[in-house]
Amino acid sequence: MSISSASTSTANTHKKNPTTPSLLQEIISCLEEHKAQEIHHINVQETCQFTDWMIFCTGSSKRHTKSLSDYLCEEHKKRGNTFLSSEGTEVGEWIIVDFVDIVVHIMQPQIREFYALEKLWFHE
Repeated sequence: MSISSASTSTANTHKKNPTTPSLLQEIISCLEEHKAQEIHHINVQETCQFTDWMIFCTGSSKRHTKSLSDYLCEEHKKRGNTFLSSEGTEVGEWIIVDFVDIVVHIMQPQIREFYALEKLWFHE
């Protein structure tokens, strides 16, 4: 699934989730527990139609990014939280986990530096 088709399909079904702030903290905690690096989150509610928050983090290797994604998905299934999809796990360079109101980007350092996605959403 391409990012553009994902944004189109979720834009129509996007609903505000009252538990988003606690889910945001749970996701960040899970990433911290498994040694994700440079975790940043950005509120994109005013500029984005398909999600409210973006989380960006770095994994040190393909194996690390895959394990971060696997742990995140498994932990949230156990807690009763659902996620829409997970993309990129086969390659492990850039994995996207979509929780509808929160989209998590798990990237290797060179991919994160090259695409610099945070700069698209946050201008200093």
